[in-house]
Amino acid sequence: MTTSDHAAEPAVRLLLTIEDLTSFSAEVALQAVARLFSVADPVTVFVAVQGVEEPTEELVARILRLCGPAALPQMELVGSSEPVAVTGRVTVGPDAGSAAQAVALLTGVAQSLWGDEERATIRSLRSDHERALAELQALHRANATLTASAARNRAELAIAHRDVRRCGRDRRRPTVVVLFEHLHYWGSVVPVVTALTVDDRVDFVLVGSDAPQTPSGGSAADFLRAQGFSPVSPQWLLGSLDEVDVLIVDNPYDETRLPGLRTADVAAAGVRQVVLPYGNGAIAGEFMDRLLWDLPLQRLAWRAYLPSRAQRDLFARNCLVGADHVRVLGSPKQDRTVNAVPGPGARALRELAGDRRTVLWNPHFRMEPGGWSTFHLYVGDVLRTFGTRDDLFLVVRPHPRLLTDLLAAGGKAAELARQFCATVEESTTMVLDTAPDYQDAVDAADALISDLSSIATEFLLTGKPVMYLQRLDGPGVNEEGRYFDAMYQGRSWADVEAFLALVARGEDPRRVERAATVREHFLFADGKATGRIIDDLLAALHAERAATEPAVATR
Repeated sequence: MTTSDHAAEPAVRLLLTIEDLTSFSAEVALQAVARLFSVADPVTVFVAVQGVEEPTEELVARILRLCGPAALPQMELVGSSEPVAVTGRVTVGPDAGSAAQAVALLTGVAQSLWGDEERATIRSLRSDHERALAELQALHRANATLTASAARNRAELAIAHRDVRRCGRDRRRPTVVVLFEHLHYWGSVVPVVTALTVDDRVDFVLVGSDAPQTPSGGSAADFLRAQGFSPVSPQWLLGSLDEVDVLIVDNPYDETRLPGLRTADVAAAGVRQVVLPYGNGAIAGEFMDRLLWDLPLQRLAWRAYLPSRAQRDLFARNCLVGADHVRVLGSPKQDRTVNAVPGPGARALRELAGDRRTVLWNPHFRMEPGGWSTFHLYVGDVLRTFGTRDDLFLVVRPHPRLLTDLLAAGGKAAELARQFCATVEESTTMVLDTAPDYQDAVDAADALISDLSSIATEFLLTGKPVMYLQRLDGPGVNEEGRYFDAMYQGRSWADVEAFLALVARGEDPRRVERAATVREHFLFADGKATGRIIDDLLAALHAERAATEPAVATR
């Protein structure tokens, strides 16, 4: 595709790579090219569509339509892997943020070509484009909202049809199922599993799925049996969806679930899905806003039970179907922390520590730019400090992906992981805790140093001192996570050393402030959330099923 010809070699050769030509961001970027560059500009824009190696006439026509009715600069359509000598590259992803970034980059290139008169008029053009971008973003969200709302309406209709179909059956108790998949999420559901096991109002089934796991080894079913429960297989659930009234899940990621048990599959069967979040919902940023509040499970769930009103507000703002199905009744995970009694595992860690104060270190795995792990920043200081002092004992509990990701990366990353594990293994002042359940480490520790993590939230409820290790280039916390301000703040290793000195002396000058924050923010952390949630769930279920009785009786 060549839209114009220049006698001289263009000064700028720009490659525009579009990941998804059907996305609104592709239209935004192509119209930006048409608005920012003219036929007289010494520029060639090469356009590549990801996955397209042989451009067709139909594709050319489609791109020209997206550019709009404008006198276009010189443009050529190339294959996505075709080598092109260029002076600049711009990649356009499918999301609004990528579109905005692409426009900014294209504007920067265009400005390098403009004269003084053109610079004087660009403000009005930029204003027009920003307004058009905002309108496109609004249109995109409106279309996405309509699609999501339609899917939710279909899920609710499937539930209603199922209730009517089952209404005549002689069943006294509803069947409630907990689907457990990830070993490290056990703390999110164990209070509910324990309560439902002895609740004579329901027929309770626990499913241990051996679908792809968070790294750590061992199957969910084997883990559950080791805890004293009797799980059934996911194949039972696949064959029994018509017998299930409520499915409780804590893992929102469909990609780790077996086909047939993913959110849309369960919704189509008319099964009520209930969300109990495994995380703390406190991490900011567009990426986490989607994972926390707007995946298919959050959109199609019959109920989502959250621990705070701040989380409900975030859910309402970010989920395309709103938050009418959200209930703020507390968190079973927080019940467990509030009601915790140290068990054999915690006592074993305390025995290793002896008379030394125990510090728990909880590094995350996201070390990339914009991530929130500080492992790579402090690992050397941690090993050196705890390798030389004998008044503190360190329990290292990394995110389950940290060491496995480093090993899988190979090279220096894998060597770092191996050296780290070997150093801790040989030490008498450190121990590596890779048990699936974090509760023993939390119970055993006198203090915590942690990246932005849900363990920091749970530890805050214990009243023991906690330091939040901040990444200055990281996402930080959202409105829910404001309680992190009441923790000791770790922005440098000097901050960590000062905190460790306080712990060694048994001092905690921020204790009163933390306690006040917990009282203010964690209104439902009274150890009784599990009961409230089960009662609400069953009351709503019985009310909806009863509502179908008159309709069936009059047919």
